[in-house]
Amino acid sequence: MKKAFPHVNDKIKNRRLELGLKDIEVAYKSGLSIHQYSDLEDYLDYIFAVVLLYYVKKVCRALDI
Repeated sequence: MKKAFPHVNDKIKNRRLELGLKDIEVAYKSGLSIHQYSDLEDYLDYIFAVVLLYYVKKVCRALDI
């Protein structure tokens, strides 16, 4: 079965790198710990299964997406 939103974690990481930000900076701006943010970038379904929508929105704001 094909996933509805493939590789969102890669898109988030690529956007962060495009902006020249460190992972700790985005974690701080979004209110996540560095471990939570690292998991968000490392695991495909983490953003859908674990992260609250409140923090997803804050990550999007930090990355201007």
